Amino acid sequence: MNNTLAYIIFGIVMLHLVAGFIWAFIKMNKKPEKNNGDETSDDNKK
Repeated sequence: MNNTLAYIIFGIVMLHLVAGFIWAFIKMNKKPEKNNGDETSDDNKK
């Protein structure tokens, strides 16, 4: 296997991993726009 091809595949895999972590971080920190009663937020406790 060519080293260049291996580096390209490794780079794609690493970019995919980093993009996934960034997406998950944004998804976890996004405040819910609608509250269906399933989860309690600090805004609704007041």
